[in-house]
Amino acid sequence: MEAGWCCAPPKGTMMIFRRVVSLLILLLPGLVFAADPLVGTWKLNVAKSTFRPGPPPKSNTLTVTDEDGWLVSKSERVSATGETTSGTNKYKVDGKEYPFEGAYGKGMATVKRTGAREMTITQKFASGNTVTQKVVLSADGKTRTLSSTGKNEKGETVNSKTVYERQ
Repeated sequence: MEAGWCCAPPKGTMMIFRRVVSLLILLLPGLVFAADPLVGTWKLNVAKSTFRPGPPPKSNTLTVTDEDGWLVSKSERVSATGETTSGTNKYKVDGKEYPFEGAYGKGMATVKRTGAREMTITQKFASGNTVTQKVVLSADGKTRTLSSTGKNEKGETVNSKTVYERQ
């Protein structure tokens, strides 16, 4: 054992150690508690979207927030006739059922993550009909695509693709 090495590290080692610890303290919370990439404000691009059943809305803005582990989805929509509606749904991405109200009707929804930038939402209506929605976030995080298939609360066939752009 070298003299002086038993009690103190070589000069400069403590400074490097302090810098590494400081960097970890700053970065670790962001890595461990990184926000869901689907959280944010999204504006519907009507021109890039398809709607069945129609007609398409004039606009829709979707704001998704994370509130203590709950994803809260708030929608501000202007219909084809100019009627303004808004709605809020709250759920966890855990595969359990949560009440919802949306464009296809009211019922219970389950939400499951299927990838780092993907989730599947299954909406079940009192009528027994279901709509399955696949949400995919683009690699650059700027586009959110929602593909919806099934039968809505009224029994109409749903086959829509809505494209939202991050604001």
